[in-house]
Amino acid sequence: MKNYVWLLSVIFFAATCSSQSLETDNIFEGKWNLLFTHDDVGSVRTYMNVEISQNTFISYTRKGADKDIFGGWTSLLSRVFTNTMKEGALLRIENGVWEKASDTIKIKGVFTSPIGKYYLNGIIVEKRLEAGLTNKAGKKIGFISGDKSYKNYPLEDYTALFEKTIEMTEKYIYDAKLVKSKEWRVFKSRMLKISPKIQDDLEAVFAFYYYAGKLPFSHYGLLRNTEDVDYTVPTSQKKMKLLEKNEHTAYWELTSFGGSATEIDSIFEIIKDKGYKNLIVDLRNNTGGSIEAGLAFVNQLAEEPYYGGVFLTRKYFDNHKQLPDIKNYSSFLNFSSSNYDLLLKDIHKNEGICLKADPVKNRYKGKVFILVSHKTASTSEPVVYGLKHNKRAVIVGEKTAGAMLNSEFFDLGNQYQLMIPTADYYTVDGLRIDQNGVQPDIEANQSEALEYVLNSLIQQ
Repeated sequence: MKNYVWLLSVIFFAATCSSQSLETDNIFEGKWNLLFTHDDVGSVRTYMNVEISQNTFISYTRKGADKDIFGGWTSLLSRVFTNTMKEGALLRIENGVWEKASDTIKIKGVFTSPIGKYYLNGIIVEKRLEAGLTNKAGKKIGFISGDKSYKNYPLEDYTALFEKTIEMTEKYIYDAKLVKSKEWRVFKSRMLKISPKIQDDLEAVFAFYYYAGKLPFSHYGLLRNTEDVDYTVPTSQKKMKLLEKNEHTAYWELTSFGGSATEIDSIFEIIKDKGYKNLIVDLRNNTGGSIEAGLAFVNQLAEEPYYGGVFLTRKYFDNHKQLPDIKNYSSFLNFSSSNYDLLLKDIHKNEGICLKADPVKNRYKGKVFILVSHKTASTSEPVVYGLKHNKRAVIVGEKTAGAMLNSEFFDLGNQYQLMIPTADYYTVDGLRIDQNGVQPDIEANQSEALEYVLNSLIQQ
């Protein structure tokens, strides 16, 4: 009798464990309706399938999506020569592991996408998944979240979305000649051709960027925003780092002009108070930011007022065949801290807007060396060019990115926004920075630029 009771207990225990395991499997395995949030794409909807095996799992978006978006030959090459789109899925989670702790399932894995490979760490609680994405340095760059609710494919009328995208671009882009070009006709044709095959936001946005990358202008983007999502790192994350290389030399790493003019000015006050004779400004990883902060930077260095260049809009190009001469710059509006937000919001309503340096009274008078690379872009580029042109700084490194246009956002509906370049930028001597970049005074490998300045240009 005792043996019989013991046998029943064992069977009951095994059945309970199996039931709990099956319950976990059912919660995690299957199709998830997810929101993928990243700076480059906004917040896009997609489905990911999860397959589990004991305590491991893999996950992937729609297989064969690459062929629908890129075409058979390109998708084949991508699958053969890269590991980013196995079986044609745009997103994958590999090397996944999971474990159940109380009422929570913990998950980890490697998140692979065409925009990068990241580390995933998240949980499933009450049938909802929340997971953060970090890079190798541990910096949080996005997340995925969602549940197993189901919506019919496609998630949006993507043909209508692309038609409106094309319509808005042709109406507001800074020069009508661009939307009459061969490149634009190809872009337009391909987007409309593939739109019936697009199934979710992820595919729509990735398709847009793939084909837009072949256009002869920058600052063109399609984003889907979700107002209640906030994954960003707090603003205390440093975009500036000031170090003393020696008693005469300061090194300022400035990775973004995303801060305010006040922040720029405060750093200069420290530099001036310390009496440094040499200032090395590292813009090698500076991809842009606000013109307000860029002008504040220039105003602390400029020896006298000067025009940096001019933004020209559709209104200008529709009415003029030649670039304006510097003597005509006074007829354009000028950027200033008081009108910055107003002008950028509706820049396309004016013919042009000038960037003009206006030195502060207590400017920095020491020697200036600026480090640049192919990543130095947008707002950084007119800053670099103006200081080089006026011989106020020595530029060392590689040619800059050549991505300098002013863009505005236009609402497409259904939380989609279209970023359109509405003003092109020309320097005072007629250089178009976009697609061309700024050449340094001294060419050097970006990884060696700092040591070159310290060892060859600065007298100890």
